[in-house]
Amino acid sequence: MPGATFYITQGSSEKSENVVCRLSNNHRYLFLDGEDHYEIEVARISTVQILTEGFTPGDIHTYTSLLESQCIIEGGNSRATGMLIQYKPQGSDELLQMKFTTSEDFNSNKKMSASWLAAMHKAAKLLYESRDQ
Repeated sequence: MPGATFYITQGSSEKSENVVCRLSNNHRYLFLDGEDHYEIEVARISTVQILTEGFTPGDIHTYTSLLESQCIIEGGNSRATGMLIQYKPQGSDELLQMKFTTSEDFNSNKKMSASWLAAMHKAAKLLYESRDQ
């Protein structure tokens, strides 16, 4: 699957950056290309949370944990609008956080971003399951 466009925000920063997020050919790294280039090793991602927007009032922008978010992917009443990951950079034990949100710009390909979020969700579940064994 080719990359998808997201806004990323690092840590508690207020500044967001528009990037194209894609998976490396060997599926070991997330490449984020925008003003800067970021590489996140998938195996070093410790937490993935899906950012959802519900269709009922008061349910906007709720974080749903990875293992409780079946409704997002399987046709529930929420739709994924982004994700929040925690990871350790190569050579560091410091846990960093990055938030990915889809663009509200109608020129962007929201369908591709939603498909990418669904794929990332499934990949994270597989990674968690393999760690449990």
